[in-house]
Amino acid sequence: MTGSSTALNPTREAVRQRLTSQWREKASVLAFPRGAVVYYVSGRKRNGTPLKSNPFLRGLQYLAVGVYAIVAFPVIVVLGVLDDWGIQVPARARKSGRVVVTGADGSEAVRLTDTLREAERSLWVCWSHSHVAIVSAAEGGEPRIVWYASGPSRPKLKPLDTVLIWSDGAKVEMSISQAERDHVRKANGRP
Repeated sequence: MTGSSTALNPTREAVRQRLTSQWREKASVLAFPRGAVVYYVSGRKRNGTPLKSNPFLRGLQYLAVGVYAIVAFPVIVVLGVLDDWGIQVPARARKSGRVVVTGADGSEAVRLTDTLREAERSLWVCWSHSHVAIVSAAEGGEPRIVWYASGPSRPKLKPLDTVLIWSDGAKVEMSISQAERDHVRKANGRP
């Protein structure tokens, strides 16, 4: 998989060198093979398409939620009893590559997520002390900046969680692999 190895990956180094020279600051780079994009935005469906109001479909959705709750309740009780007996059900692994956006429609976070949805799957999350960017760079390909922010418009970045948070409260969460998470820990999240 492109970018999953943290040891001297040529694409990682190409992206880091390009941004370090362009920004004139040391840049950090994380591989992010984009997968599913999920929206928690009012006025949009989970897949990002605009929400259309239809009373009949809305009624069916409420019915489906009710049926789901009736079916899910016994499963939750059984899992609780198993846990009390000391039988552990394996936790589901965190999916690498998933993008989740929360915020108002039209916010910078939603615009970034719309851009990511259309971008290539081989992405890199890049940051320095005053810049943050998402770069597309397939193995052996030329790095291309897909999204960029600096100065007051720059969102706060939590590298270990790979979360971008804007001043209006909107945020974009990107799930990275465990190898990339270990890479951030080694550098203490600093460029």
